[in-house]
Amino acid sequence: MPIRSALVLGGGPTGVDIAMIHEGALMLADGTARTAADIDLVSVAGLGFPSDRVGVMAYGDARGMSWITERLDVLSGRDLIAWSDSPLIADCGRTGRRFADWGKA
Repeated sequence: MPIRSALVLGGGPTGVDIAMIHEGALMLADGTARTAADIDLVSVAGLGFPSDRVGVMAYGDARGMSWITERLDVLSGRDLIAWSDSPLIADCGRTGRRFADWGKA
């Protein structure tokens, strides 16, 4: 269970945040979601993500790709399949793009 592993690692909402950010990045990459703002809206209105953080992808942008990557590296050591590398996160880290930049012309 990837989320259970995240909860143990994160000691609270941080682990769940990483799971949501990771899944959001996968959704952007495969076209399931058109923009990070779409995911942010659903995360706040539908999933109860704290509205003071704007949304899960905006929160990821604010924390930075290195913060996300460090936590995903630890989790992938526990379960490589559930926490596979996200090419979109890697690309954002390399290029300095943010999730908010995806899906824009």
